[in-house]
Amino acid sequence: MLFDNLDTKKISDDIFVVKNFILQDECESIVNILNASEYTVRKDNIFVYNMTKDLTESSNFIENKIKENISLPLMIKPGGFNCISKGNLMSKHNDLDGFDHKNFSKKYGVVLYLNNFEGGEINYPKENISYHPQAGDLIAHRSYLQHEVLEVKSNYRYTYTSYLWSEKNVI
Repeated sequence: MLFDNLDTKKISDDIFVVKNFILQDECESIVNILNASEYTVRKDNIFVYNMTKDLTESSNFIENKIKENISLPLMIKPGGFNCISKGNLMSKHNDLDGFDHKNFSKKYGVVLYLNNFEGGEINYPKENISYHPQAGDLIAHRSYLQHEVLEVKSNYRYTYTSYLWSEKNVI
């Protein structure tokens, strides 16, 4: 599996959830930093946070924890923080766009959930799978899987997203 030494739940052959990947107080600390940080709003109403010194340190903390616990010889792309506010969603997509596929192979999309919220499930329509995470959960899915975020019903949905990849034809 992807994270053999952690409490990993295999949802399907291509989707894995690590419960409590980071602690609640770590999540709260990052959300507090996000609440004090500047962001831009994409045309789909998703907030994308500017990487300040504090957010870069938080990103490094998360990436190092992933590196320490991953069971496959994969590298992690530096990720970013985003937020979907009440009433918004993310449309169907996969994670293969915007990557150098000539030399590298994007293997997994990674999402770390930083707070609890209503709605906002990650949905895999072709697999008929929907998952509602809790703060601290990390989900990893194959990059080619189509997925979406359903409408956020309350609160804000704060996440950290990144990708796991390898050199072409390594794994």
